[in-house]
Amino acid sequence: MDFWATIQTVGLILSFLYLWLEFHQKPLMWIISAMCSMIYASVYFHSKIYADMGFSCFNICMCVYGFIKWLHGDRKRASQDIVYRHFRGMEFLSVLGVSAIIWGAIFCILRFLTDSPVPVLDALTTMLNIVGTGYLHRRSSRFGASGSWSTSYQSTSTASAACTLPPSCSTASTWVHRSTVTSSGG
Repeated sequence: MDFWATIQTVGLILSFLYLWLEFHQKPLMWIISAMCSMIYASVYFHSKIYADMGFSCFNICMCVYGFIKWLHGDRKRASQDIVYRHFRGMEFLSVLGVSAIIWGAIFCILRFLTDSPVPVLDALTTMLNIVGTGYLHRRSSRFGASGSWSTSYQSTSTASAACTLPPSCSTASTWVHRSTVTSSGG
């Protein structure tokens, strides 16, 4: 097995360890998550997948933030049951429009300013991570019919959503149905 395959295998194993730590709400999850993001950032850089590398660097920053909030933040926010819902028509269209703009901007940067071999797919996965993280960031709010934000759903933590597995998996793993896990307060 070559060096990069070994590094990716280590990253995968650490990602599974991170998921276990997150599920059990251990503060070590932030450190392991940052390590995973560092590993994936180096793999992405080596593979010239620059946008996902940039998102991994963002994840590292969010892990530092999450760890600090975990140690010094308000963890008294009791978890709530998650209320799943679908996008409404106009909400879906606005997300679709914003997603297209984000994808287009990232694609243009990758296509014209880098030597990325896969600008279309790199822009797509990064856009999905940005949009998914943005919506996950609003973990205790949802867009109400009146135009105001109201409590509706919750994930295990804000920053951990950005610090999970490779970016293609980052938002899906942190949702826990009928969660009894304490929020990081972030």
